[in-house]
Amino acid sequence: MPKSQNSFAVKIKQKIVDILHSGSSQNERPFLKKHNESNVPGLFIIGDLAGAPVIKYAMAQGYEVIEHIASLPAAIGGNGEDLHDVIIIGAGAAGLNAALQAKERGMSYVVLEKEKMADTIQNFPEGKWVYAEPDSQPSKGKLWLDGATKEDLIKRWKQIVEENQVNLHSLEAVTGCEKKDGIFHVTTPKATYRGKRVVLATGQRGNPRKLNVPGDDQEKVYHRLYSPRKYKNENILVVGGGNSAIEAAITLSEQNKVYLSYRKAEFSRIF
Repeated sequence: MPKSQNSFAVKIKQKIVDILHSGSSQNERPFLKKHNESNVPGLFIIGDLAGAPVIKYAMAQGYEVIEHIASLPAAIGGNGEDLHDVIIIGAGAAGLNAALQAKERGMSYVVLEKEKMADTIQNFPEGKWVYAEPDSQPSKGKLWLDGATKEDLIKRWKQIVEENQVNLHSLEAVTGCEKKDGIFHVTTPKATYRGKRVVLATGQRGNPRKLNVPGDDQEKVYHRLYSPRKYKNENILVVGGGNSAIEAAITLSEQNKVYLSYRKAEFSRIF
């Protein structure tokens, strides 16, 4: 292969790798079959882990995966008291929309969330604007989405969850999941839940990457930006080249001198 073509092929390969990599993980996203089903039959993956970090896309995946499951033979009911039609792990945009659609379909379900509802969005910087992109695609499901501050968005979502009496177990982290005789057994510190199918919607944002260098544990080193307005006339170093790093640098630069450090030659991961 000529040198120019080889160089082009390398660049294309790197672009693909950048897409496959999650914004906060060096591991490639899992391989998924049709309808977001993993290599484990009955285990579906949606949201950031499935390549949908945009809220509207994540919501669409939550809605669509439940619609697919509901269309399968014997997917709803006839389970007995302790067997759920579906167990949803994660209460972000994808997981909540999946839960709302499961309830709409009359399915027996439970949502398990290790932190609080929509924890990723709740930990956005104060006053951060959440976009309803892309505008050309209408939202799917019962979860509300429009351009709003993160505070207004969370308020609306909490109202929807309460009004629909979503079976949400917050602060209940999943510690194990195995399949026995065609049934999933999902374990938490509080209980073991049995389900015919599992929808994994945990995302990656709850696991910030660290530099793992000397000084990384100092008090002045943060892995999440919550209150950008409290910083004034400071010299601040932002490390990273994804959406979060760029947004943090721009927001902080309004009142501070900001340096942006990124290991690569261009910002290929931002959208």
